Amino acid sequence: GLVLVSWSALLLAEFGVFSIGSLASLVALLFLLALRFMTKADKNLTFKPQNVSFRAIFPLFCLLVVVGFLFFRPFEYFLGGVDPGVYVNTAVSIVKNGSVLFVDKEMTGLSESSRQVLFTYVPSPWVRSGLAGDTVLDFPPGTLEPHGFHLFPAWLAVTISMFGMKLGLLGIPLLALISVFALFVVGKRLFGIPAGFIAALLLATNISQVWYSRF
Repeated sequence: GLVLVSWSALLLAEFGVFSIGSLASLVALLFLLALRFMTKADKNLTFKPQNVSFRAIFPLFCLLVVVGFLFFRPFEYFLGGVDPGVYVNTAVSIVKNGSVLFVDKEMTGLSESSRQVLFTYVPSPWVRSGLAGDTVLDFPPGTLEPHGFHLFPAWLAVTISMFGMKLGLLGIPLLALISVFALFVVGKRLFGIPAGFIAALLLATNISQVWYSRF
């Protein structure tokens, strides 16, 4: 489900038609097609949840509560030219404009002399002029492409569209918690509950996991 939502959101944003309504419609359509394909391939396909006692996963529950205090302080600062600012601003732009790309109206009105001062060359399909946090694709109209990986702001755009700006930023720490739980499930299925818990513990306390869950 997460993979389906992620790639659907990214696809819509890249084509400039992102909205929470279009995302829900596309995900529902793809889900129904996938479900029909699976049931047609295997008519006896059923979904059986596994029964696991709370006592068995209580250590994992405690771990998620503890690391939640580490994860849930997202985006403590915003700087326009570095990752935290670029990703959040790109997400807000996707929510407002429906697209990863956006047009800077101030750049549209620049005179030729101003462009020569601000940029050492005129952008072309083969040569792109860089700004802090963005790449200038053309003059005019002054289309900008944000730096970084666009899937990350697409995730943020989904949660911001659903829950608003403040609560929407909590989507990334939530994904970090889900990844810890998912690793526990994989480890449990392959090697048992103790192995799953150790794997989840190592991931949850990894400095990279804590760092990237917060910005």
